[in-house]
Amino acid sequence: MPLANVTPWDFGALLSKGYGTVAFLVLFPSLVSLWGIARGDLKRQASGSVWFVLQAVVWALMAVVALFKGEFVTALLMPWHAALVCAIVMAMSAPAPLEAPVPPRASPPPPTVRPATPEDRDAIAGLQDAALARRPTTFEAPSEGEDDGRHPVLVAEEDGRVVACAATRAYSSRECYAGVADFSLFVAKDVRGRGVDELLLKALLKAAEEAGLHKLTTCVLADQEHTRKLFERLRFTTVGTHEKHARVDGAWHDVVVVEKFLR
Repeated sequence: MPLANVTPWDFGALLSKGYGTVAFLVLFPSLVSLWGIARGDLKRQASGSVWFVLQAVVWALMAVVALFKGEFVTALLMPWHAALVCAIVMAMSAPAPLEAPVPPRASPPPPTVRPATPEDRDAIAGLQDAALARRPTTFEAPSEGEDDGRHPVLVAEEDGRVVACAATRAYSSRECYAGVADFSLFVAKDVRGRGVDELLLKALLKAAEEAGLHKLTTCVLADQEHTRKLFERLRFTTVGTHEKHARVDGAWHDVVVVEKFLR
């Protein structure tokens, strides 16, 4: 059946003359494309673009057939060029697909916790000096009398470097306080925020319990929120506050006393 007197967008005439396939090719990509744009669906937009290309090919073939039949007006009205332009515009304007998220970098393995040795004395003193920001200083490293494990001293080592230390020492020289120990904890600045302090303190609590100690206690400046929260997580008890008890940077600071029973 000739296409004379039938315009491309006269869907009723197309259907009535048996060109339902042509009408389908006109309507379907347009609807798919609009639906994809409305929903932001990249897949539907891409499908609409492909259908527009197919529609352009079909219209071009029908225009060639019309030309051979001498139907120049009909061939001119075939919208193959419009369909092709729509397909190209849709393909170019579609947003680029989202890149796959970059997986987070694996966290470095935790440092190795081990008992301190005499060879660690300089590294431990360096950690304390850096934390207290004063020179010179000394650290009560384990002496020969403490090698029995009564007052454990631990270090955290990473790549052959001591990055943190935790030490217990006698709370008092009086016999009645023999089961009580004071402790200190120092962490290198470049490994802070990785939980090294908590890892080391947990190990110290276990070592102190195994050594037969009854209780650990220490003092912390009242404004050191991070350290105080660490003690709270490990269920230390706040004993009280010494007001204006420690002189730091020319000013007196409050000191909070905490303790934890081991048995």
